[in-house]
Amino acid sequence: ENVHMNELTNDQLETIYGLDMIVCEPKPRKKNCNDNPNCFVGLGVKKFAGSKLKPKLEMPEFETRTTDHIGLANLGATCYMNVLLQALYSNTVFRQAVYDWCLEHDTENTVSEACRQLQNIFAHLQYSQKSYFNPSEMVHALQIQSNIQQDAQEFNKLFLNYLEKEFQKSSVNYLNNFIHTQFGGEFMYVTTCSRCGVASERNEQFYELDLIIKDLDTLDDCLDRFFTPEEFTGNNQYRCVNCGLQDATRETLINSYPEVLNIQLMRYEYCMRTYQRKKLTNRIAYPLNLNMAEYVRGDNPPKYWLSSALMHQGSAVESGHYVAHVRDERTRKWYLFDDTSANELKITDAFHADSLKDIKKRNSRRRKKVEKDNDISTGYFLSKTVYMLTYIQEGRESVDPVANNTIVDIISADNTAVETQKQRILDAHEKKLEEYNTYKDNILKLWENIAVEGGINEKCFWIPKDWLRKIVRGMAFDPEYNATINESITCEHGNIAINQTEKKRISPEAWDYIYKTFCGESVNILNEESYCKICAHNYIEEKQKNENIIQNRKKYFRNLNKQEDEMYIVAKRWITAFKKVRNYKEVEDIRINDFISCEHNNLAYKSKVSITTIPKSVWDFLTSVFPGGKELEFIEGTEKCEICYKRKLSEEEQQIRKKKSDEEKENFQYIYESRSSVDETYFHTTYTGSYCLIPKTWVNRWFRFASNSRNVLPETIECDFVCEHGKVPINLEFEVGADGIFIWKHENRYLLVPDFEWEGLSNIYGTSGQKIVVNFDGDKYEILLGKCEECLEKIEYDKIYYRNETITIEKPTSGARARLRKPRPYRIPGIYGNTTLRELKTAFAEKEGFFPIHLLLGDELLEDLDKDMVSLGINPDTHLTLGYKNNTTNGDSAEYEDDQAGFRGTLLSSEPVQVTVISDDEMEVEIISTVKRKRDEESDEYLPDQKKRKI
Repeated sequence: ENVHMNELTNDQLETIYGLDMIVCEPKPRKKNCNDNPNCFVGLGVKKFAGSKLKPKLEMPEFETRTTDHIGLANLGATCYMNVLLQALYSNTVFRQAVYDWCLEHDTENTVSEACRQLQNIFAHLQYSQKSYFNPSEMVHALQIQSNIQQDAQEFNKLFLNYLEKEFQKSSVNYLNNFIHTQFGGEFMYVTTCSRCGVASERNEQFYELDLIIKDLDTLDDCLDRFFTPEEFTGNNQYRCVNCGLQDATRETLINSYPEVLNIQLMRYEYCMRTYQRKKLTNRIAYPLNLNMAEYVRGDNPPKYWLSSALMHQGSAVESGHYVAHVRDERTRKWYLFDDTSANELKITDAFHADSLKDIKKRNSRRRKKVEKDNDISTGYFLSKTVYMLTYIQEGRESVDPVANNTIVDIISADNTAVETQKQRILDAHEKKLEEYNTYKDNILKLWENIAVEGGINEKCFWIPKDWLRKIVRGMAFDPEYNATINESITCEHGNIAINQTEKKRISPEAWDYIYKTFCGESVNILNEESYCKICAHNYIEEKQKNENIIQNRKKYFRNLNKQEDEMYIVAKRWITAFKKVRNYKEVEDIRINDFISCEHNNLAYKSKVSITTIPKSVWDFLTSVFPGGKELEFIEGTEKCEICYKRKLSEEEQQIRKKKSDEEKENFQYIYESRSSVDETYFHTTYTGSYCLIPKTWVNRWFRFASNSRNVLPETIECDFVCEHGKVPINLEFEVGADGIFIWKHENRYLLVPDFEWEGLSNIYGTSGQKIVVNFDGDKYEILLGKCEECLEKIEYDKIYYRNETITIEKPTSGARARLRKPRPYRIPGIYGNTTLRELKTAFAEKEGFFPIHLLLGDELLEDLDKDMVSLGINPDTHLTLGYKNNTTNGDSAEYEDDQAGFRGTLLSSEPVQVTVISDDEMEVEIISTVKRKRDEESDEYLPDQKKRKI
């Protein structure tokens, strides 16, 4: 009822503030009542009490090992190095040899630093209590880039080669030939003449077997293919010492076998169609035990057991991730090494989803199925990611590696520090855990007496529900935020707001704990004396006004379809929405006819919603509720917006433009087809008559309009071709091809069009400048206005002796690759006319990270490094092409120069780390560090003598 605010009763205030609502019980209710200040259900006190304060035990740097092995940190893209080091570490004989390595005069030799770091890594893997070790010093010693993914097989070859050289320098005698003894074997090639039967033998050392896996299923198949005798016939005959050129057979055998057999599976092949390497993903079955009897010459053939398998995950060649599955030589347990993690691996779970299969057994050169049993010696692993395999000879004595005392003492001290730090972290964790439990107990105790039952005179305090939820979770420890927390439920008079429903009334005991724990002195306290009578009176008035509007709405809407002298246009959608409004205070500023008005505040020419008409009495009622509706008052019969109507007429004009573009495309077919031709750099004609020169830029604008009439119409044809000497500074020289076809390789800036089409275009669009005409008659042509040799010479001169330009170098493409997507070309800036080929290649290497060994200009291989761009005929419009590492363009041996720089420029390479001079004969360099030559564009200090003379 409508009362004065001083006459408000306590019962009315209790109803307005919801004090008469009951305290909700947790069961069966699960959600919180937003409009009930006495409901504390669903705030998560039992489930989330103090959840944000519950400490988590985090020891990323000091986490101790949980298994017999630890991992190695990945420094960006060094997983290939990590897995190989883990595989080498598992070889106890090799590990002891690394520990024993030392130099007779141990100086600070940077070349030998990698050996010292290998000792350090192995010692940490064996003695450290940390869960992983950071090999950053090894990366620095090897001078490799940690952010570039490299090939694990290549790293293995180069790293063992490096170790062999360093071990030969060692003062420990047995190490001088250790790498060859461990990893080296010897092939014997036996070539037998088919005519006389004479056999010749040749020996060759090897450190690994490179096996082809394409279209093969098992490692046995790969070995069979590798050792299959080779036939020399036809053009590939063998020259016998007795018979001359004859057919022959070459057989490969192992003359001496290594203790550690490295097998590298060739998972990458080169695709000549795309000039890219691609990965083979076929599964390979490889045995736990390997018998090499039929491939070895002599008695006592070796047997090997699987020590490690390196996996390359991912389908890309230059990216992906390496993991290793390694068997501990002492415990014979399998471990999965994935950078920092080192977890024990069950034999049946090895290689992820590829489990152990006892399905095949070798029987001479045939394979047959055998019954499944518990003997894993006949088992085969199946994997489509295996990349490298390491087998160790059976019967080899295992050792217990011991590092030198100096390294062990350093690691022991580090372990002690780790344990101390770990204990400190555990103590701090226990303290936080105790604080968490105390806080949780206080919240649960507070919740038992948080609700208030009683009327308006009952002592209580008010707080926002969201803040109470944060207090439950332990997220309310921000003093600056808590000092202003009650502002969200405070009205403009400084009392409890009515329109903010998400607020709760709590007991004095609960407030006392919250105030002391979380609040500052400046917080606005709202209690039983903070009920606002002014807001309550306004609330009653607004509610009564809403009730009156609803009653009047029912009254007036009974006459909604009644016909009167004056009818008003409204949107049906708006009438439907008006019927559903309950609080008109929130929508009193809206305009009634927004749905059917245009941007000019007129009746829309084409409305997206349906319209209807209402009587004037209903319209007056609506505008009394929404005064803004008078701004868009449309009486029945109101004309639609004239501006929008004219815009509609422009669509008809567009039809006229469309007709015009179609007619011009049909009338000027020569120009249109010449512009849309794939080959735009040549002019072909069999037409005898006159042609006119026209700018390509104008033709492009006209072509866009002719293709789509919505594009802008071209302007006047600007034919400003004549130079200051009254001649044409354009190279208008033609060659006569087959069948009398004239060929003009122009500069892609002009087109020659028949004179009748030129006249038609000039009549439509107008021209400026002088018309340039070329007459063709038979096999002769005539330019009515002569060429300007002086200007042409200057243009050609500026084109050749250029400054600070960009040279484009493209990758070769063919087949599907060319059709699908053209590869991104390389753009090398800062090139001058006197830049040598050597400097261009150096600039390319500095920008792209690898050296372009071969560059092609057309089909010509550029070989003279000291020639400059002018001498070689290279200008900014020229496109060079990356060549091949050999001259072959057919067959599997051709290899395209890819973006991967490999290990050149590192300690593992035979090349020096920094190269400033490139040999003309030896161009196998990829990383070059040079000092860039500074040039002043306004100076001719670096210009060639020929240009200086012309100047």
